[in-house]
Amino acid sequence: MRNIIYKILIIAFTLTFVVSGIVIGRQLYQKHKAMTEYDEISTKLDELIAYYEAQRLGTSTQDGETADAQNSPGNQGNGADSNGSSDLDNSAGTNNGTDDQTVAQGAEQTDPRLLAYRDMNAEYPDFIGWIRIADTQLDYPVMQTPRVPEYYLSRNYNRQKSGHGTPFLDAACDINRPSDNMIIYGHNMNDGTMFATLNKYKDYEFFEQHPLIEFHTLNEIGIYEVVAAFIGDFTAAPDSIFYYNHFSNFYNEDEFDSFIENVRTRSIYDMSVTLSYGDQLLTLSTCEYTTYESRMVVLARRIT
Repeated sequence: MRNIIYKILIIAFTLTFVVSGIVIGRQLYQKHKAMTEYDEISTKLDELIAYYEAQRLGTSTQDGETADAQNSPGNQGNGADSNGSSDLDNSAGTNNGTDDQTVAQGAEQTDPRLLAYRDMNAEYPDFIGWIRIADTQLDYPVMQTPRVPEYYLSRNYNRQKSGHGTPFLDAACDINRPSDNMIIYGHNMNDGTMFATLNKYKDYEFFEQHPLIEFHTLNEIGIYEVVAAFIGDFTAAPDSIFYYNHFSNFYNEDEFDSFIENVRTRSIYDMSVTLSYGDQLLTLSTCEYTTYESRMVVLARRIT
């Protein structure tokens, strides 16, 4: 009898070990695949920026000819539409013919990053910008699909299924007539990727060491200073829930002040920066896991 029990336990432990190994192996593979994909688009962006920087400085190409935008690295691909559905709304992109894009014409002529972003948008129509926090893993493209707001919650920038997803801009936000508050969502991955970095802002020392966030759109280069970090809980009593993600624009100063006061009372550390109506804000949001509906939120104010 003991031998039978012993054999059953051995089989059970073996199966548990094998299943755990498969799960861990799958997670490692998914992380590797996701990071490889994002390394590829990051490399592509760096090449585009270098190309336009060389063009701006009048540097010749390897063939000895002046750089030509028609032959830039971003114009040599097949385009994103071949990788996924093509019926998504792309009102935030550059291919919609909006006159608002003229506001950046002067900057486009001088900043290689904006030119590179435009090329990226031509290849990936949902691409609207880039989000980065220096010296962290948070360094990714930002997508937007207003008709299907959470499309990139489970897809990479190529519109392929991905558990890591891709950071995406709230459907109510507009990069052409810049919204008062740009709201970006991303996953809190256990492997530390995507928006997992935001949870480190619970530590004041991390905040002091990482006070700036870069969010560049197709139209403008944006540097933001972090002013607050708080946990939003959507399981709280209805009258006490702060729907921070419902404020892409403020209709008047009172609404802005109310929003800031809600942030101030929830902030993990004291807000030392005084915010004023008219400031352009950036809100980053990810899962936090204190409750099944809690969110880690970082608020920043544009300084350039």
